[in-house]
Amino acid sequence: MKTQAVCVVLAGLLLLAPPAAFAHRLVPDDGTHTTEDNAIFLDDPGLSQVVYHEVTTESNAIWIAFDAAAGDSLYWQLGIPAIAGLEDYRPTVALIGPGLPAITWPYATPEGMGGVILDTEGMDAERFDEHFTGTVDWIIHGEDRVLTQAGRYYLVGYHPDGTAGKF
Repeated sequence: MKTQAVCVVLAGLLLLAPPAAFAHRLVPDDGTHTTEDNAIFLDDPGLSQVVYHEVTTESNAIWIAFDAAAGDSLYWQLGIPAIAGLEDYRPTVALIGPGLPAITWPYATPEGMGGVILDTEGMDAERFDEHFTGTVDWIIHGEDRVLTQAGRYYLVGYHPDGTAGKF
């Protein structure tokens, strides 16, 4: 089985190459990647990458796209910056792609795809010190999933009620 990890830390959405990764490539987010059509595309999902997203009225969601082969392994983490006022901030993440079950959520699901939604409300966070950048985050959840079908996938981070914050 080929291992393909995507790393995205949306100020926590961290799709991290297997834990042996030492640093992450920063992927810029200008707040405009709010739909399937203008998703950030990761052309090298095997590279550990981080995306920081600020939730605003205009930019509640961030869509991140990548292509995967059947049998690829996706590891991602969701975190928030360790700053005052965000201790209890809990965004939601959806994995959207082929072969996943039908979902009900606040966005249009791309045709022929389903999804899996992770609601982090009530989850505890663990401190994460990034010694290369000196930043500190609270990691809320990490997940490793084998993708069963080839195709385009999306990780979508959003706050279910639009509460401003960062992840």
